[in-house]
Amino acid sequence: MKWIVGLLAQASGETTPIDFSFSPSTTWRLVNDAEVTYGWSISELRTFSDPNCQEPAAPARAEGASALGASASRVLDGSTLTEWRAPCHICGLHEAWLTLHFDAPVALMCLELFQWGDRDYAAAAVLLQRKSGPGTEEWVTVLRGHQLQGGRWDALHFVQCAPLAAPNYGSVRLTNNGLYPSEATFTCKGIRPLTGSGTSVCGSDGQWSDTPPTCWEAIHFIAVISAVLAIDASAFVIYYRCYVVDQPKPLNDESIIPQDYLGKWNSELLGDFTAEPKLMTVTVLCPCCRIAHTWQQAGRVAFQLAICVPHLFFCCLPCIGTYFRNSLRQRFSIRRRSSTLLDCCAWTFLPCCAAVQEAKMVDAMCVVAYEEGRVKDAVEQRKAEAFAKAKATTAVSARAAQVAGAAPVKLGLSSKTGALRKPKSSLEMIATTPAAA
Repeated sequence: MKWIVGLLAQASGETTPIDFSFSPSTTWRLVNDAEVTYGWSISELRTFSDPNCQEPAAPARAEGASALGASASRVLDGSTLTEWRAPCHICGLHEAWLTLHFDAPVALMCLELFQWGDRDYAAAAVLLQRKSGPGTEEWVTVLRGHQLQGGRWDALHFVQCAPLAAPNYGSVRLTNNGLYPSEATFTCKGIRPLTGSGTSVCGSDGQWSDTPPTCWEAIHFIAVISAVLAIDASAFVIYYRCYVVDQPKPLNDESIIPQDYLGKWNSELLGDFTAEPKLMTVTVLCPCCRIAHTWQQAGRVAFQLAICVPHLFFCCLPCIGTYFRNSLRQRFSIRRRSSTLLDCCAWTFLPCCAAVQEAKMVDAMCVVAYEEGRVKDAVEQRKAEAFAKAKATTAVSARAAQVAGAAPVKLGLSSKTGALRKPKSSLEMIATTPAAA
């Protein structure tokens, strides 16, 4: 019953293509590429000139030394009940082969093989070779089949991927004529940009790894770039008008931050973002705006200049973010609890979270500095008002004394603490002076 199962079994096995020259030859052979214990036995084989095994290329005759007088022509009689057996009892590597002769040169791209018996009589791997030319003994390996078994049909064949059409205003170049493993390279004509993958690989399943890309016309590309720039500029202007102008003034060298607020840092990179929904929303919608705003509020870079850094040096943003993160630690006297590598990882994998964390820190410091500045301004204003009031009082007293005809009264501090002294006029000094003797 084994041969019945073999007839019903589907062609199986795996194939590794080796030669892609596809040169035709009149002489081909099948060689065992694995040891066979009790001699190699082949019941039937079929050859084809296409990778899909649809175009038969029947050999004129088969040739090969055999055991027990079994002719090699049995492999071409169309029956899996007959067999050809190699003369070797234990067939070592490449010790047994079956040669196929054709009337005209042919390029074989598929071979179906039915081996007799179990694994002791079947080769687990075989090679399909062609003779390089008449009068030579050089053989070129074209295909290698492996994971083969006896009692079933196994196929050695090239895998053809579907034809690829060149994109509009572009071209496609194939290696190995589109047979696995091959690669398709797409290019666009002129200055047209290519969107999508520029290469696609033909897999062992006959499928391309990527779909063909699209070649854009220059005017379309310019329109898209203009639209992106317009949206970016609009987001920048809206953010600046609606958010930056309402914030406290940026920190500077004269900003006052009490010692109680220094040296603190919220180490929760993934904090409760529901507590700051507006901040998180702004950071997600326009991350470059929020990053630039944080750097401006910290007194490091002007907003108009900082907004350009993430756009022009986006690939270097983790390194730039790490640098500014260290500068914030120095500005607010924060002791380092994480390495520079961890800061760089935070800006690489969680940039929005790192931006929110720094923004909350800087915004809080700006509020503190703003309140301290208000207190300082209020104190200075009260001092100025008191000085102006005292000056005005002195001026009024001086004018009153001039109106009364008396000498201006001058107030001053005496040597006694808290006491006031009033300078005497000249007449009072004469009146109180003892008479001359």
